[in-house]
Amino acid sequence: MKPKVFYMSVSANDIIIQKYDPQYSLAGAQYARNSLLYTYNRMGLGVNERMNKIVIGIAFEMAFKRWLDEKNIAYEYAPTPFTEQDRADLSIAGRRCDLKSFLLPRRNLIPMIEKQPAWLLDAPALVPLDQFNGNRMRETDLYIFGFITGMQARTIEDTSTAIEKTGASYLLYIIPDNRWNRRTQWESLGHLAFKSNNDNPITIEVGGLGADKEEIHEEVVLQPRTRTPLVNNFYSILYIHAHELPEAEIGLSSSVLRDVILVHQRDWTNIWLFGRRLFLCGWASKADFREWSEHLPAGSRTKQYSATKTHNRAMPIASLRPMHELVTLFTEP
Repeated sequence: MKPKVFYMSVSANDIIIQKYDPQYSLAGAQYARNSLLYTYNRMGLGVNERMNKIVIGIAFEMAFKRWLDEKNIAYEYAPTPFTEQDRADLSIAGRRCDLKSFLLPRRNLIPMIEKQPAWLLDAPALVPLDQFNGNRMRETDLYIFGFITGMQARTIEDTSTAIEKTGASYLLYIIPDNRWNRRTQWESLGHLAFKSNNDNPITIEVGGLGADKEEIHEEVVLQPRTRTPLVNNFYSILYIHAHELPEAEIGLSSSVLRDVILVHQRDWTNIWLFGRRLFLCGWASKADFREWSEHLPAGSRTKQYSATKTHNRAMPIASLRPMHELVTLFTEP
């Protein structure tokens, strides 16, 4: 995509580069885990992929807020309740900021990108077409674009290797059975109990909803081959979180369903983001993005995607406005 002539454009020197903070991954994983309790029935298939995208989004949001703090730019932050549809959480001087972040996970490119951020300049800044055509963003509101270099574990082998190298993980098993999560009859699951086939004690957390659809989190330590009952009265269970990778099966039984969920080692999903660098690239108002962006069909190849999954509006990163303009516009004298 060839950059159009624009009244202000981004150079490689304008890109803000931050070292990735692992706390971003922890906050993102916890947010993604909690979102399951309220958004599961909106996610449908691909829930693991959605969890990974949430972690990327929260990491980028935290990095952007840290930069705003460093530059003394005042902002308002009101996280979207999980019960509502997505909207912009952060605003500057009353202008909502919609943060658009993209993960760059290709091992062979990461060192080069980190040394030569100019590689990002002709990558497209993307806004999904359905979001752009929606009414949640006003013409004066802002899109903020950036990238993260890093990896996410896609297989149990990736998870095992990553834990061995870094010790970092956030392991989830998302319950796929509607009898346990999206229940047609809202009634108690009865007596619930775990049993572990691991040779050592392991800490497990289970999350779900109670009688009034209030969220419940309960943490238990499972002794080897010992039945461990849960204390809380769950009406729905949506996830199990393991503090370390189990070596063997873990079972959860319900007296009402007369059934057992059996979680094998290969069933765990690691939603931890092994980030390296964050790149705050540039921004545009919705009005400017409307004028300067073009339609990009679904299935298009871009620098960040082998094929886009949705129709987008797109313009090159180089044609955005640089981050330092936000300092000029929104820092109080």
